Amino acid sequence: MELMKALAEELPVESVYLGCRAVSILLDPLTSNPLLQLHDGTLIKAKIVIGCDGVNSIISKFVGVNSPKLFSRCATRGFTYYEGGHSFGDKFCFYSSNDVTLGQLPVTDKLVYWFLTRVLTSQDLSDAKKDPAYITKASLEAIKGFLEEILELVKNTEPNALYLTELWYRTPWDLVRTKFRKGTVVVAGGAMHAMCPFISQGGGASLDDTVVLPRYLSEKLKQVAEGEGKRLVEEALDEYVWERRMRVFWLSLQTYFIGLAQDNKVKKALGIASLILVFGDQRSHTDYDCGCL
Repeated sequence: MELMKALAEELPVESVYLGCRAVSILLDPLTSNPLLQLHDGTLIKAKIVIGCDGVNSIISKFVGVNSPKLFSRCATRGFTYYEGGHSFGDKFCFYSSNDVTLGQLPVTDKLVYWFLTRVLTSQDLSDAKKDPAYITKASLEAIKGFLEEILELVKNTEPNALYLTELWYRTPWDLVRTKFRKGTVVVAGGAMHAMCPFISQGGGASLDDTVVLPRYLSEKLKQVAEGEGKRLVEEALDEYVWERRMRVFWLSLQTYFIGLAQDNKVKKALGIASLILVFGDQRSHTDYDCGCL
């Protein structure tokens, strides 16, 4: 929310509208400009559409991106508040046992963020995933045998600060062969490169998109002459896709191998071997600079 507010403050007044979910998109047969239909029936005639509408993006389907795949694990996230302060210090801690992993990150001296990944069950795909009581119970069941302070961390999380989500991702090979652009319509963020959270780069990669795409657009728009605007916009979108494609491919591939390493014995062996062979340096993904805006 704070990030959205900071970004919105840099834009002209009344240029941001919330609750405007797109339900369909097509190209105008006369102008080839995109036409967006919103859930309330509103039709928007746009010159450029940048789809940042998440893993189940309407825009990504329009440009030809394959549907995302469901991973075999789910993720629970929560925030726990300690009135008298916690004793976790300021370091990120990671715990793993059998098929369960839990990460713990202090936000302040009283607030702690935590996440947990475990095997996905049929109940996790039902309406139960919205019930805080179910989320707490399933999480505590998963971490039986963990330290008592970790059990208390999960047990004392406020119900309105609990989230359970299934994990969706786009396969690395889809990111290599998909065009990502159709006319003056392009995708970014999760709509382009949804990935599981194992290396915590999904949000960072999305922020990189917001730097690279405007940079190419601004450079091309400076060259706009009468009648050339659309061609230059399409060139800018292609250059953006070209720069981002291999970056998000390697991020997704590393995430995919880590996901394999958390599956059954055969896939686990394959995932670990692939990580060692392809990503000798497990932190290489952090050595990246997308440049200036």
